[in-house]
Amino acid sequence: DCKYCFYRELDPGGGVMDEKTVDALLSFLPRGVRVNFAFQGGEPLLRGADFYRDLARRVKAAGIDAAYSIQTNGVMIDREYCRLFRDHDFLVGLSLDGTQACHDAVRVDKNGKGTYDRVIAAAELLRSHGVPFDVLTVVGSHNCHGAAEIYADYKKRGFRIVQLIPCLPPLQGGEGESCDVSDFFIEFFDLWYRDVRSGRAVFDVREFS
Repeated sequence: DCKYCFYRELDPGGGVMDEKTVDALLSFLPRGVRVNFAFQGGEPLLRGADFYRDLARRVKAAGIDAAYSIQTNGVMIDREYCRLFRDHDFLVGLSLDGTQACHDAVRVDKNGKGTYDRVIAAAELLRSHGVPFDVLTVVGSHNCHGAAEIYADYKKRGFRIVQLIPCLPPLQGGEGESCDVSDFFIEFFDLWYRDVRSGRAVFDVREFS
């Protein structure tokens, strides 16, 4: 129930992709070229691992050359999902908004409880199963003054690829961001580029490279 999420306005009922949509999708996808399936939400893991296993089976039976990726808050990642991701070569994007204080200020569950500990546990579980994952960080008023601290933490954790996404303003009016996120990007870039030039860079930052 992330505080900045605009999907709640777009789909307050929490709809999921049904089988008719899957049938329609598979019926018109081209053959002979690679098709990239990228799943986002809300939270796509709410659909259940069986949905993705069945989809991968049907895609293979249809002769479609496929690649899979998924963006998740990580809360539902367990060993079953890790096996699914590994078996079908999913690239996983894991949403993490920096340090615990920054993350838990906005990325909360339906009970209003911060999810940081569960996301870090998910990262370790993915790593232990050999599943590659990127870290996606939304930059907004909750973390825009913590670039140095966040950079040091991500470096310590040995993340592989980091993506930085500016927080979108509310769709239906309301107050925007209370800070200039460009300051975060500049400071994060300076720290990263210094490490790149000295050969000490641990992770790649997609927006910079």
